Amino acid sequence: MSTDRYVLFVNHRDAWVFGSIDPSSGTAAMLEPFRAIGAAVRNGWKPRRTIVFCSWGAEEYGLIGSAEWVEEFQKVLGSRSVAYLNVDSSIRGGYSFSGGGSPSIKNAVFEAAQLVTNPNPSEIAEGRKNVYDTWAYTNGNIKPGEATPFT
Repeated sequence: MSTDRYVLFVNHRDAWVFGSIDPSSGTAAMLEPFRAIGAAVRNGWKPRRTIVFCSWGAEEYGLIGSAEWVEEFQKVLGSRSVAYLNVDSSIRGGYSFSGGGSPSIKNAVFEAAQLVTNPNPSEIAEGRKNVYDTWAYTNGNIKPGEATPFT
């Protein structure tokens, strides 16, 4: 496979107030994969796609950082980007996993959540064997995507 396609992993640095959820949880969520991917590359792994880590400034003040960058590279991003993962509010309270995005990735997200084993033994004992099951439970036992457009 070629690395001429881009996976964008993005966050911003500025916050309206103290920033513990937005964007600091996203910064932590972005730095760990960055560290792990760096270690894998040093050990000989080569990604099948180019992974672009983006950290915007002035996002809360009019989307200035991200908008300027996208405008500058619009042509190449439009033709080569295959995924845009925005992690600016990755962790929020004690909630389950939640995902959102375009309808074209809905089934992939649901299938991936079903493949991830639930790490909580008490939830497994209650019949929630994977992340998807807990996601449905915290959504009022409604399967994600059935009650609302992709939440």
